[in-house]
Amino acid sequence: MPIPAPGFRWTFPVNEFVLYESSFSRGRTRYTALERYPFDKES
Repeated sequence: MPIPAPGFRWTFPVNEFVLYESSFSRGRTRYTALERYPFDKES
């Protein structure tokens, strides 16, 4: 993941964290979701 330029200001909501497994086959990388961890909404 590239690091944003200095002074960059952009936000977006994050609803969950997903743990992925990568596998390389036939010249391509594929990603499979292993676990999903939803974040609780703030009150």
